[in-house]
Amino acid sequence: MKFSRKLIKGTIIDVHSNLIADVEFENGAVEAVFCPNPDRVKTLYKRGADVWSMPIDNTNKKVRYEATIVENDKGLVMVNPHYRYDIFAEAFENNILDDFDEYDSIESLDENDTRLSFRLSNEEGKECYVYICNIYNKQNGYAVFPSFVDFREFTVYSELDEIRKSGIDTYFIIMVVRTDYKGVKFTWNLDPVASAKAFDEARNGLKFSCYSCNLDTSGIEISQKIDIKF
Repeated sequence: MKFSRKLIKGTIIDVHSNLIADVEFENGAVEAVFCPNPDRVKTLYKRGADVWSMPIDNTNKKVRYEATIVENDKGLVMVNPHYRYDIFAEAFENNILDDFDEYDSIESLDENDTRLSFRLSNEEGKECYVYICNIYNKQNGYAVFPSFVDFREFTVYSELDEIRKSGIDTYFIIMVVRTDYKGVKFTWNLDPVASAKAFDEARNGLKFSCYSCNLDTSGIEISQKIDIKF
C-alpha cells in the first residue's frame, strides 16, 4: 500500500506532550506535528529523532502535519496505526495471508458497533472474525507482545470469546510495523497482567498469528507470516 501523500522528513527538536512535537523540516521550517498512538510508541518520540510526516488535509485543525514513520539508527518504525486495516485488506486480496487461504470474501467491521476489524467468509458458509493489532516495542532485538494493559483489547477478547461459543474461528493478528528486529516474542516481563490475559485467551481458542511488513517512506505492505517465540 502506497501512502496517500508524500512524506516529509524532519527532526524532532522539542516534545511538548505525548501528542505534539516541534519538528524542523529539511527546508528549515519548524512545524508542530501531531504524534499518533502515544501510549504504544512514546519512547520513539524524542528530541533528535528523525520523523517522516504527512500533511493533514483538514483545514480546521491547527496542527498541519501528522507523524507517520519515526527513523532511528537501526531502521524505520511506522507509528501511525490508521493504515492497519488497509494493509490487511490489501494482503488478503493479494493472497499473501497464509492463515486465510480458504476464505474468498472480506467484510470490514470498522463502522459497526464492534472493535473487531474484519469478517472473512467463503462460498461454503465458513466464516471467521479478525482483530488486528500493530506492535512497536522491542526488547533484546525482538519485537515483543504484549507490552502494556490495553483495556480496549480486553473488550475485544470478550467479543471474540462470545463468537467462538458459536463454533466460529477467531484470530488476533499481530503486525510488526518496524524494520529493525530479528524476531517476535511473547513476553511476560513488560506487563504480566496483559500477558496473562493473552495467554488465557490463547488457551481458550483464540488464534494468535503474526505477520511482518515491508516498510519504507513510500508505503507499507505485509510480507510474510512469522513465528512467535515463547
